[in-house]
Amino acid sequence: MPEILRLPTDQFETPIGEMMIAADHDGNLRAAEWTDHTERIRNVTA
Repeated sequence: MPEILRLPTDQFETPIGEMMIAADHDGNLRAAEWTDHTERIRNVTA
């Protein structure tokens, strides 16, 4: 079974809405999504 990655996330305001991002432990961006689609990014990071 593949290892499940637990990625740190952060949320911040932009001029066009609130955004959520996920990065790996090396600082590489792995996902970005608007917070009204939070479930999509949670599926990637959990």
